[in-house]
Amino acid sequence: MKKWIALMLALVLALTLAGCSKDTPSSDSAGEEATAPVAADALELLNKVWDTYGEDEKFPVMGGDFDEANQSMEGPGKFGLEDTAALDNTLALPADAAGQVLDAASLLHMMNANTFTCGAYQLKEDADLAAFTAAIQENIANRQWICGAPQQYYIATVDNFVIAAFGHDELMDVFKEKVASVYPDVQVAYEEAIA
Repeated sequence: MKKWIALMLALVLALTLAGCSKDTPSSDSAGEEATAPVAADALELLNKVWDTYGEDEKFPVMGGDFDEANQSMEGPGKFGLEDTAALDNTLALPADAAGQVLDAASLLHMMNANTFTCGAYQLKEDADLAAFTAAIQENIANRQWICGAPQQYYIATVDNFVIAAFGHDELMDVFKEKVASVYPDVQVAYEEAIA
């Protein structure tokens, strides 16, 4: 009888331990919880933000670059890295910083890019995040604007992604709120008015 009770207790203990192990979050070798990346690429990153806009908050947009396969008239689009002049002219990404980028996407106001322009960049593993954001900030701050200047710019990081946007206050304020709601760990590198 004692053997039978001992066997039953051992079985109950084994089942309890097996059940507990299923509820334990997976962890990496450092003992921290494993987390999924915030996005697979820059386009997914921007789409997650754009998808939170209500119909009353949306504005006429286009995304992507001049390649027909990348263009979108409904939201963000992929922006190719081959044409560094287009990256600079459209998104204010300096040509010498483009080599640090793995993937890019854009979202622009359809009527006037100075009203709202956003570039999102997934950086390479060896990229210098601080130098990259500083290069974009300097390029935006020193631009000569045509067709009306934007009122502010915003540069932020989420993991190995950089979001850089400039535009009119109303659209920028909503965008910044949306980014913070989708990515609570966002770190603002620069947020300044454009004189």
